[in-house]
Amino acid sequence: MKPLPYFSTGDSQRALSVYQELLDKLMASHPDQENDLRHATALARLYEALAGLHLRNGESKQAAAVSAQRLKLWQHWSRKLPNSLFIQRKLNAASVP
Repeated sequence: MKPLPYFSTGDSQRALSVYQELLDKLMASHPDQENDLRHATALARLYEALAGLHLRNGESKQAAAVSAQRLKLWQHWSRKLPNSLFIQRKLNAASVP
């Protein structure tokens, strides 16, 4: 997920706000990320984008917290589908700081 145009125009705080609002709305829809891989993938992509925006805004603690959520999600799926190459690639990517 690429950062919104707000980031490319220099308004990284607005981009972060929009992504956080998107996450809040997504979570309000009660996604089943532990049982539906489509939901997990969408949520993980959003976590990845949010972590990147937090880093760009100098908010390393928030970035680490969001990255940890993404890692936890892929660890769950790795236990659920241990032989999935897709899951292992996602888990490996989420494991890189």
